[in-house]
Amino acid sequence: MDILVVLENNKGAIHRMSLEAIVAAQKLAAEQYKLIDCQVYNSHLASLGAKEIPRKEFIKILSNASQA
Repeated sequence: MDILVVLENNKGAIHRMSLEAIVAAQKLAAEQYKLIDCQVYNSHLASLGAKEIPRKEFIKILSNASQA
């Protein structure tokens, strides 16, 4: 059985996430990941904190991360 967690962000928006998604996000944050490639930007991702960045900036971040 999947566990569904309901969260409210600081703007009052309600989000339903699986427990697995929350654990994955916490692990990424703990390991200091700076970027998640969401592929398609939309209002739902924006409500979760996603930000659209120019391709050049994306490539630069990837390049810097691969050299670390």
